[in-house]
Amino acid sequence: FIAIAQDEAVVLADQGELPQAANKLKELDNWITTNNATWNDEAIAERSVELQSTAATLETRGLDKKGRKELRSSSYQTRSQQKSYSSSSSN
Repeated sequence: FIAIAQDEAVVLADQGELPQAANKLKELDNWITTNNATWNDEAIAERSVELQSTAATLETRGLDKKGRKELRSSSYQTRSQQKSYSSSSSN
């Protein structure tokens, strides 16, 4: 879910749909914040702050190369972690 939302935000930003891209990240942040009330994970809380910052930047300036790369990298890392978890839990 997280990786997909980040990828969708990048695509929307690339299409010039900055408000929609920012909303996608805000929705993701809300989901993370809600679920982290149960998880209470500091790394996830930090990710939430990063998403808020990226969403604010998207609304005002768009997505620069660095921001785009960071979102894509985060999406890739999330997918890798999910695959790793899926592989280890199926053994």
